[in-house]
Amino acid sequence: MCAVAGVLMLEGPLESEAHAEELRAAVRGMNLAQAHRGPDDDTLWSQGPMVLGHRRLSIIDLEGGRQPLASEDGAVQVICNGEIYNHRELRAELCARGHRFRTRSDVEVIVHAYEEWGTMLLRRLSGMYGLAIYDARQRQLLLARDPVGEKPLYYHLGTHRGARLLSFASEAKGVLALPWVERRVDPAGLSDYLRYRYIAAPRTALVGLRKLPAGTYLRVPVGHSGPLPEPTAFWELRYRPKLRGRRLQVLQQVEEAVAEAVRSRLMADVPVGVLISGGIDSSLVLGLMRRHLGPQPLLSFCAGFSDEQHDERPLAAAVAHALGTIHHSCVVDHAALDLLPRLLYHLDEPLGDPSIMPTYHVAALAAQHVKVVLTGDGGDEGFAGYDRYRRSRLSDLLRALPHRPHGLLRRAVTLLGTRLPWLLPPPVQQRILDRLHTSQQAAEEPLGRLFERSVTAFCPAEVRALLGPAGAAEAHQALATEQVAEWFDSADAEHYLDRFLHSDLRTYLADNLMVKSDRMTMAHGLEARAPLLDVGLLELAARLPVRYKRRPGSQGKIALRALARRVLPPLVAAQVTGQGKRGFTPPLASWLAAHWSTLEPLLARSSLVEAGLVEASAWAAARGPGERSVERRFLLVLLELWHRVVILGQRDLALPQRAAA
Repeated sequence: MCAVAGVLMLEGPLESEAHAEELRAAVRGMNLAQAHRGPDDDTLWSQGPMVLGHRRLSIIDLEGGRQPLASEDGAVQVICNGEIYNHRELRAELCARGHRFRTRSDVEVIVHAYEEWGTMLLRRLSGMYGLAIYDARQRQLLLARDPVGEKPLYYHLGTHRGARLLSFASEAKGVLALPWVERRVDPAGLSDYLRYRYIAAPRTALVGLRKLPAGTYLRVPVGHSGPLPEPTAFWELRYRPKLRGRRLQVLQQVEEAVAEAVRSRLMADVPVGVLISGGIDSSLVLGLMRRHLGPQPLLSFCAGFSDEQHDERPLAAAVAHALGTIHHSCVVDHAALDLLPRLLYHLDEPLGDPSIMPTYHVAALAAQHVKVVLTGDGGDEGFAGYDRYRRSRLSDLLRALPHRPHGLLRRAVTLLGTRLPWLLPPPVQQRILDRLHTSQQAAEEPLGRLFERSVTAFCPAEVRALLGPAGAAEAHQALATEQVAEWFDSADAEHYLDRFLHSDLRTYLADNLMVKSDRMTMAHGLEARAPLLDVGLLELAARLPVRYKRRPGSQGKIALRALARRVLPPLVAAQVTGQGKRGFTPPLASWLAAHWSTLEPLLARSSLVEAGLVEASAWAAARGPGERSVERRFLLVLLELWHRVVILGQRDLALPQRAAA
């Protein structure tokens, strides 16, 4: 794992060697800002209009994998943040075509694959990456990001000394280290955050700064004038045609795909550990690691909470004991809130996911022992693990009626409501009426929009009120966009469950979960690999009939549960498959209550309000009591701290100490 950085002069000649050295110094600053991602090496390369920087976390070919890596004639230069898991297979194919390799590095295959196939190489790579390829022959820069967004890539088009410069880096702070990049808040990015708890690519929280969307590339030639071209997609998930065959045959395909994904991610010249929770996904990954590694030592890591209802440590310890790992765990309590300024520095953008706190702590624990960990990320989005995928059978029945006579349905529900008081006690009557009304409304509304609403924190009207007239006008297009519903509607799928999965994979997974996983692990120089996000496995999962994912009334992830029973010891399999979905969420209500006396004054003296980015009255109302006050208060706390740390530069910000109990 590493960090990439670079500056390409699109227009305007280098005025002097001093000017060239100024650009090199700027990229050195980008490297320094991302040093935590690559503590093992720091390199710089420049030629003509291009300056490339790289920070390295040495994992494969410790001696020979220094980047950039070049073609035989030096015309193609590559830097990459990530891992290419099928590099051995590609290397063999490219050697047969006459290419000569100088290192064992997985990244060198990108150089020769680009020479052989151009941008089509991206369809051949299996891995996680944010990469840059500079082609001196064609005088162009190619930026690309892996299909599911495991690794980040930011870019910015700016002007300095009269020259147009395209800058890019693995983290936003790399780009923000450049003296010509302005830190101006983008209301469109804030609108995304307030609605979804994350900011969807290509938007960021800052004007002019963009994220390359997952599964896309950006190709820009030297001399390009005008706006940058839109990124080009090179991968899309297909849900049809569905797999056919007997159940055992289908499950065998799933087992082989998961096992191969785990095996390929054990590739390293350093020890590899695993993050576990006691749930299906991470336990399955651990079980297959043990199958591949045999009796050799294996380290596992877990974080838990002092609140027993949220604590997964006993489950994780039982799995670790059964599979014979050297197990380490840590307890995360409400004091984790004190570290939020540090977490937001690493995130660079507001991210309203409470699990950033335990993820940061377990990554710190693992980094004391290993450089690489496998995780269970991706099982929910591939195999329907979230409870929000459940749907009302009644609303499905109503939706299936021919022509869906909605007026008749409403009258029928109203008529039934007048009869229920004669038949049932008032509490029972009210519960039935509520369910009837909910089902009837769900049957009338487009499913994509219904799903959109179910994952929204603040509705568009509330966001407009918070941003005020000027901010809402700037964010008008973002507020009019229903990105979750749009991805739902664009899925190549017939069944609504596959559409739910497609929407989550292209939004929540890429722009929330992967941001959290990457930044919280790389803050400690730790590489996280997610076998269940293997592209081949995701493509197989997409084509599984929905009965292998979730059935009405089931807990979801049916195929993975069946696989866990085949792979894990019987007692462990019974434990992990019998558990409901718990997640990695801390007891946020009690944590905020313990700190509210210090957090509330911070919000009352909001720097966002002072800067005119949010309206004071709407801000005060949003942080007040209410049905969803815990989540909303947490979102506002993170937004306020982000503004102070990233925009105002208060990197050493410390929250006020709580009074002793």
